[in-house]
Amino acid sequence: MKLPGFATLRISVLLICLVVVGLSSAHQHVYTRNWNQTLNVVVYPINGDGHLATARYIDSLENDDFDVINRWGQREAKRYDLNLPVPFDVQLGDPIVQQPPSFPDDGNAVDV
Repeated sequence: MKLPGFATLRISVLLICLVVVGLSSAHQHVYTRNWNQTLNVVVYPINGDGHLATARYIDSLENDDFDVINRWGQREAKRYDLNLPVPFDVQLGDPIVQQPPSFPDDGNAVDV
């Protein structure tokens, strides 16, 4: 039985879509959702309110302050049998001095 040209085209497009979805799913499974390397996280403190007490707190921060988060991640990795001893590494970055732009009064999600 010979299929008309439109039916052949439609089936071809659907098969291509199926292949793309399958490859995307495989990529997410292998590279995105699997923890196969340590995720490096950097925290950049910013004094958003401009208070002196906040500035002193930011100045007192050290990398060791984030060890509790790193230990929690390692404990949870063991709990869920993750084959990665250090799932993420939270480090302190340089403080950001410049304030972020203010929220636009008539802004929508795209403007923000």
